Amino acid sequence: MPRRQRPHREKCPRRLIFMREFEQGVGTIEHQYPNKPGWLTIIAVGVGFAACAAILARAAQTNTRGISLFRIITLDVGTATVFLWVLAALAASFVVIALALVWHRFAFRQRIAITSSGIILPEGRWSRAERFIPYAATHDLETVQTQGQRFLYVYHDGGKHIITAAMLPSKAVFEVVCALIAEKRNAHA
Repeated sequence: MPRRQRPHREKCPRRLIFMREFEQGVGTIEHQYPNKPGWLTIIAVGVGFAACAAILARAAQTNTRGISLFRIITLDVGTATVFLWVLAALAASFVVIALALVWHRFAFRQRIAITSSGIILPEGRWSRAERFIPYAATHDLETVQTQGQRFLYVYHDGGKHIITAAMLPSKAVFEVVCALIAEKRNAHA
């Protein structure tokens, strides 16, 4: 029996059509940077917590002693074993998070784009949607450093968007993005 052939479809996904329509109203894209977690971070988190989970699980399996936490809380053998299993499960959950970040890198095309009339930012961490913020709608830009992490807060008519330095290819790119947005915003003020 011969194989049925599918009817020919135009090879232009819906997302691409949407992006063409979306980008027509935002001006020319002058600079564009990927906004996704780095491989080194994902691998370090995955391997580090996998090792912790394995060590803690082994310790829980072979536990024959109680545990004293900071000389304040003392756990007997059975409770200490449960405690070690809980810690192993928590470490394993971070391995699952690392796997989710690997999936995120492949499944989501998130970017930060600097256009002639505004900024295109991801709507959220786990969203494929993008949001266009005109420079005229931005009220303030604030660079913040918290526990070694750098962020750029973009305050606008619709609220606040956060650009995280760790999600960009490098710290230098983060500095360039901050400078470009500030320059374009001041030019449109």
